[in-house]
Amino acid sequence: MTDFAEFKFNPVTLSAPRPPGISAYMRIKNEQQFVRLAIESHLPFYDEIIAVYNDCTDATPQILHDLAAKYPQKIKVFHYLPKVVPVATKEHDQTPTASVHSMANYSNYALSKTTYRVAAKLDADHLAIPCKLAPLIKTIRADMAADKLKVYTFSGINLIRDQTDNLTVCPDPRRVYSGNGDIFYHQVHTGGMFYQRRRVEHFEVPDKKPPHREYRYMGIVYFHLKLLKKEFIEPRYEKGISFAEFATPDYQRYLRQQLPRKDRLLCALYDFAVMQRVKYKLIGKPPQVRHVWLTRLADDLRGIDFERDALQWLA
Repeated sequence: MTDFAEFKFNPVTLSAPRPPGISAYMRIKNEQQFVRLAIESHLPFYDEIIAVYNDCTDATPQILHDLAAKYPQKIKVFHYLPKVVPVATKEHDQTPTASVHSMANYSNYALSKTTYRVAAKLDADHLAIPCKLAPLIKTIRADMAADKLKVYTFSGINLIRDQTDNLTVCPDPRRVYSGNGDIFYHQVHTGGMFYQRRRVEHFEVPDKKPPHREYRYMGIVYFHLKLLKKEFIEPRYEKGISFAEFATPDYQRYLRQQLPRKDRLLCALYDFAVMQRVKYKLIGKPPQVRHVWLTRLADDLRGIDFERDALQWLA
């Protein structure tokens, strides 16, 4: 029986000194539809992308190896051989973190292959918005140079194709945005790793002291393409929201009105940046992303050209 010893994650591998730079790490299974877009749209902003694939039955491996051949200095591809137990299953909940079959070990393995000081998990259905990602990366590099790194969280906008095949923003107010604090840039060090938790794998940093645990929300930086996937089983929305309409103050007020009363009150409170800072100072935690993304949405959307940043990529 194969013990897959080479795939067992050892936290010590994260303790070695790392040069300044930004790595992305990917866990990929059957993502041939958008993985090339995800990688090539993000590649200009990173020093390397680590692409780890597992149990693929489509053209994903070939696409990854083709990209690695095209960009040999920046893309590294690995094949994770152990069968990985899917999240949100009873078997997942019963699989220990240290098992090579756990999603946590798979994630930690991908993280361990990065070589730079800062890393972020990149999904194969994220399309970078360059005019929004660029200032985020600039901030991280400046903080890295000043030795003031934080945990930088960010979000995306869910796109759909409606029943007339128009590419639009998801019309469901509950599913407009993606990334509720679960995706971020973080400093790589021994204490930060993934653990098996009920239904999910969760990244935890035991050290709660800055710079490893101080959070900063950086807004909308990508379009999320999950709802565009061919295998997505839900029926198409009859009509989506055009990006032009989505970017209007009226629609943003509508989104806020759809929130539960408690969330509306918290959004109103966090409209004042000083209140966000006060909460962080008092209890050491930032406001939840679902309470602050609307407070800065108008600024996050300003400068995005939907034709250039989405339609041309997805034509």
